[in-house]
Amino acid sequence: MKQSSPFVLYLLIVLLSISLFNPSHITTNMLSIFESDENIEKLKTVNSFETSSTLFVTIKGFSQENRDKLIAIEKKLETLYFIKETKLNLSKIEISDYLKKNYFLLSEFRPIPVEQKNIEKRVSELKNGLIDSLIYQPIDKNDPFKLFEFNIFSGEKLGRDGYLALGGYGYLLTAQLKSKMSDMESAKKIERELSDIFADQEGVVAFSTLFFTAQNSTIIKSNVHTILYLSFGLLIILFFLTLRDYRVLIANSITLASSIFVALSISTAIFSELSIFTLAFGSAISSISVDYLFHNYFHGEYLKKGINRPILIAFLTTALGFVMLQFVSFPLISQLSVFALISLGFSYFQFTFIYPHFRFSPKADRLNLNFLSNIKTILPINGVFIFSLLAILYAGATIEFDYNLKNLDYDNQELKAKQNIIQENMPQKSTILIEADSINELIEKAYRLQKQIPSTNVISKLALTDEQFKNKKEQIESYDFDKLKKLLEKSAKELGFKDGYFSSSYDFVEKIPSQYSIDLETFKSLGYEVIERDNRFYTIATIDRLNIDILKPMDGVYLIDASKLIKDTTKKMFDSLLLYLFLAFFSIVAIISFVVREKSILALNFILFPIAIILLYLSFVSINIMHLFSIIIIIVAGIDYGIYMSQENSEETKEAIFYSLLTSFSGFGILVLSSIGAIHSIGVVITIGILSILFLVLFLKYS
Repeated sequence: MKQSSPFVLYLLIVLLSISLFNPSHITTNMLSIFESDENIEKLKTVNSFETSSTLFVTIKGFSQENRDKLIAIEKKLETLYFIKETKLNLSKIEISDYLKKNYFLLSEFRPIPVEQKNIEKRVSELKNGLIDSLIYQPIDKNDPFKLFEFNIFSGEKLGRDGYLALGGYGYLLTAQLKSKMSDMESAKKIERELSDIFADQEGVVAFSTLFFTAQNSTIIKSNVHTILYLSFGLLIILFFLTLRDYRVLIANSITLASSIFVALSISTAIFSELSIFTLAFGSAISSISVDYLFHNYFHGEYLKKGINRPILIAFLTTALGFVMLQFVSFPLISQLSVFALISLGFSYFQFTFIYPHFRFSPKADRLNLNFLSNIKTILPINGVFIFSLLAILYAGATIEFDYNLKNLDYDNQELKAKQNIIQENMPQKSTILIEADSINELIEKAYRLQKQIPSTNVISKLALTDEQFKNKKEQIESYDFDKLKKLLEKSAKELGFKDGYFSSSYDFVEKIPSQYSIDLETFKSLGYEVIERDNRFYTIATIDRLNIDILKPMDGVYLIDASKLIKDTTKKMFDSLLLYLFLAFFSIVAIISFVVREKSILALNFILFPIAIILLYLSFVSINIMHLFSIIIIIVAGIDYGIYMSQENSEETKEAIFYSLLTSFSGFGILVLSSIGAIHSIGVVITIGILSILFLVLFLKYS
């Protein structure tokens, strides 16, 4: 290879990566880390509804001052472009034109016998009601006999003093936001503007589930960036204090930065949604590649020609481990494996083919590590092996799994407190997702659900199927309204009603439309949104939680319990990851047996011992999916150290491993400081693994 060839190839790869980089594909959406199974698709569908993005604003107490404050806030909100509608004063809630037009079709029709005596009796009752009642009761001239009963409201008390109320807590203002929970950038923008409005509003509780999306996204991104900066900063400090080779420091910083960027760019080109966690974990994994630098560096490989065979084997074994991760049904791990493969591969290319041109060699004034040779080795190889196996068996029998992925997200206590105020004072409801091939079928399923649980709040309260419209139309048209009107007017005149008092009664039945049409925008404004995804139609219904037990299974009708759905999906991913863990372990055992042969137990100790210590720690806490993934990283990293120590147990090898572990600690150890559950979990496990490997390097007998 010509001397300039590696540099030209390096520049071409970087330039290609710049053209591929698509930062808009980086997301903090927790659902993006899951395999898109049936459960996750249901949650994504529910999050696609605009009606899922409601703003709740309340103040404790029912004073006039609180009411006036909410009225003032409502006026401010109505000026914002992303506010669709607000509700506070119940008297101002207008009746939709759709309801006016289709009132008699949506009502329950209760015909009465069209007989003179019956009509006379009913008209007489109307007259007596006007004369004898202590409270004035006006007659509905359109439908004086109440043949049409239209009641879409439940018996729940929604208001107080004519204003919407949050139970017994205080008055409630609601606003419909023009954004979906899945739209991250829109959510952030809306949350920022609303935060400015409520910043100086003392005692006001403002909450929307959209706030979790926006705030957690911002906090996670900030946390990840801080970790990256601290990791690089710690790496620089370690190089300054220990290696004291500033040329290597600069070169290595460029290598790591370029490898992370190339991996990130290609990953954003491959994945339409790349989790922000991939950037955090992937950057930490990239620090493993420095291992290749140190072994070449301390063994004087940069002053020689050729490729170091143990380093090549270690790299290929590590790469194989990450390739196998592609078979795990967990998008985050798939993303991380791609990121790691690209990052480690590009780093190995630089350390192996570019660095020899600079002829790097250890400085005489570097940190003196002679103490490594003076430490008494006390741990027998077979003893460590047996202890590791027994510890793994014990810990494996006592470990409990944590399937709650909320523990991996940022724990936003401030928002949770506001959410609790809203939830504890509102009627306890559960969400139902209804799915169908057509809108007509959707309404049919909604009717079946409503028939099963009459109190269900669902679109069928305001919509008709084609068959229902046809039957209702025929029922109304077959009724003799002309005769009814004649008998009504005759009886009214005889009983002293003003002439023509009922002349317009039941005229509305003459305006029955020839066909019934559904306007989805109208239904959305009434609180019953219908969306279309992949040629399927969906709507949401709500039922009292007390009615969950009587809900019978129906095709295309799903109870949406987010925590249960995510838990079921997480269990599947756990099973897949555990299977991979065993396959990866046995594959690596086979590789080690082939490469180091009679020293297999020595090499395996660098995998089994860290796993044993990690599992002993995890036996005291619940193990989550990130802990499990971290163990895989330790297996992949441990095989490198096992191969190095079994093939060449020299002072140079120990020194290289010592520096490599320090560098890995700067990449992973810093993750322990994260307030994000997923990042913290990986940091804890890999830090324990790194310290365990260092313990073996220092105290394991090699003969």
